Amino acid sequence: MTPSRMLDAIVFRVIDVEGTDRDPLLSSPCEVAWRDLSAKGEVLTQFETLLNPGVPIPPSSSAVHHIVDEDVAGKPTLAHVAGIIGEAEIFVAHGADYDRTVLGLQSKTWLCTHRLAKHLWPEIGNHSNQEIRYTLKLKPDIPKDTPHHRAAADVAVTASILAAALPLIPAKWPEARTIDDLVKVTNAPALLLRIPFKSGHGQLFERAETSHLEWIVRTFAGGPDCVYTAQHWLDQRYGNASFANPYDTDVED
Repeated sequence: MTPSRMLDAIVFRVIDVEGTDRDPLLSSPCEVAWRDLSAKGEVLTQFETLLNPGVPIPPSSSAVHHIVDEDVAGKPTLAHVAGIIGEAEIFVAHGADYDRTVLGLQSKTWLCTHRLAKHLWPEIGNHSNQEIRYTLKLKPDIPKDTPHHRAAADVAVTASILAAALPLIPAKWPEARTIDDLVKVTNAPALLLRIPFKSGHGQLFERAETSHLEWIVRTFAGGPDCVYTAQHWLDQRYGNASFANPYDTDVED
């Protein structure tokens, strides 16, 4: 293992992309920003730019990030900055699948702060960037006059989440000494506190009816984390072997 992949020597590139579609397979980037953080959570460098996506930005996407076609006219394309972005070895994003897909950087190592937060702070509601920020009373260094839900603002929040998480990792996962170790444990199913979907929304898993927990496991409702948590509480109650967890600890994000 190279020294640069040890957690105490990592330089994390915290990155955010705004795009033309919510589906990462259909989206073209219209803005990107990143901050490089040391293993101690210190900001080393930062960068942001609008990008010309090469396609019209639909109103449904502009309604989220407020970037319109006139804003990106004459701006660089992703191809112009891809070399600079790809110089990093370790990437961090909140909901990393979107960013790595839109940027075409699936071969790089990615740490997802959404998954990290689920493990470290299960009591937080839906683990959105902003809910984590306000629950933990973080003070992200957002550039002055930066609109909400723009890449630079989102990166600042994600960077503050990562900085808050880094000191907690050794106690939570003493076996995680490298970035690969950390990605593996954060991608594993997380124990949730409350049911996140409409049926039983907000109810503590611990207090849910057994029949509801069995339904979650049987139908895979809510995805791996929900199924894993429901199975955990079934096992706590009855050691119910008939509801074996359908997910192993190597599930990808």
